[in-house]
Amino acid sequence: MADLEDEAELARWRIVNDGVMGGQSSAQAELGDSTLTITGEIVTDGGGFSSARLDLDEPLGDASELVFRIRTDGRAYELTAADAAAGRDRRVAHQGPIPAIGGSDWEEVSVDLTALDASIFGRPVVVDPFDPAAAVEIGIILADGQDGPFRFDLDWIQACR
Repeated sequence: MADLEDEAELARWRIVNDGVMGGQSSAQAELGDSTLTITGEIVTDGGGFSSARLDLDEPLGDASELVFRIRTDGRAYELTAADAAAGRDRRVAHQGPIPAIGGSDWEEVSVDLTALDASIFGRPVVVDPFDPAAAVEIGIILADGQDGPFRFDLDWIQACR
């Protein structure tokens, strides 16, 4: 889904922070040793989130979960995903926890695409479930309500049935 061995891959990821709503959180992404590293600082005063998002070259088909190989600081990261399902408001984001323990070891964790919660700008909405066959974007978001630095290392992502 993402070729983290190719330097050009970094250009496919974009950072979206709470600055879009007046916040002060920051983040940056870098690629090295076939790993995408996202670091930054969450500032809850006036906002409190940071994300890295990847526009998909193609939808996720019949995938029911995404499996990540990651190394984190143990904070409460979430998958964020968007689809272009018929009639879908483009502002709808679907999110679910990335169940990482954190620490210096790599972990393989999965996120159930059938259990994602929908929201618009962080407010829950009732809509049809996320449609992997119409997926247009996935990302990693941190909005845990805690000030301070963060680090998320991504080795790979796989879409699985």
